[in-house]
Amino acid sequence: MFHGWGIADPNASCVRVDGEAALLSNCDFFDEKKPQIYIGEKTLGVAISNCRLRGGAKVESHAPGDTVQLGQNIVK
Repeated sequence: MFHGWGIADPNASCVRVDGEAALLSNCDFFDEKKPQIYIGEKTLGVAISNCRLRGGAKVESHAPGDTVQLGQNIVK
């Protein structure tokens, strides 16, 4: 469960992946208007599943190709 991130910088993403890979599962992002996940250009892969992405999926990806997989998330 993630709540109240970005106090010093309201535009900061809650999770930042900038290299290698990440598996995000069963996360709950409470703040509807803030960016949730930032994915840098050096990232090899990210899977985001079974998460609650309140306010819709706010994922900023700079990774190449099919690096990011989103599935089975609640986006309301």
